[in-house]
Amino acid sequence: NTEVINAAVVGHASGQELVYLLTELVDLQPDLVITLDGWNDYDLHPLTSKFGGSNGFGQIEEQLKTLQSVTDGSFLTRVSNLYWILVPNITKQLESVWLRFFRRAEQTRETDLGLASAVYATNMTKMHRISEAFHSTFLCVLQPDRDRHQRYRAFRETAKMHLQQAGIVALDLSELDEPGIKAEWYMDEMHLDAAGNQAIAQIIANKIVADGLLR
Repeated sequence: NTEVINAAVVGHASGQELVYLLTELVDLQPDLVITLDGWNDYDLHPLTSKFGGSNGFGQIEEQLKTLQSVTDGSFLTRVSNLYWILVPNITKQLESVWLRFFRRAEQTRETDLGLASAVYATNMTKMHRISEAFHSTFLCVLQPDRDRHQRYRAFRETAKMHLQQAGIVALDLSELDEPGIKAEWYMDEMHLDAAGNQAIAQIIANKIVADGLLR
């Protein structure tokens, strides 16, 4: 007897979720707001801002630049961009090599990981306060990962410490007792198949019932 609205957006990090909650989702007057996230904030931490990452926007910007380059009124502009349009795979590979190098260099800096955790926890705290202001309960759920990355665990532990200081208890799906989330349910290092998502849904449902989160 519960209406569920899936407001998830592919690629969103916590900052984007915060904006979405404040500008639109609170108008739906939910009794309970659930966030299921963490990995995007962790995975994007070399690019972390208070907004919580820039997932997707760079691709949109590149598409707009490409469109402009082939429709520009100047013949010289169109000709000068032909190479990058006709052989996009080469440019993508070059960008990929550079991005991997950039990420490896940045991942050695623990301060960035700590900053990403703090930004994530701050955004969660703000969503908790916004939910309360609109008379909604709030539940923060941290995504699990298949390979149990130590750095992702460090990200989660630091974030949970910040959240605890703000009076928010997070449900960490990577720290569940057995059987937890089975490795065979993962399609890659963090995306789950239908069985995995069903298992997560049941875990969250049990948490809602056990803690009486729905009035």
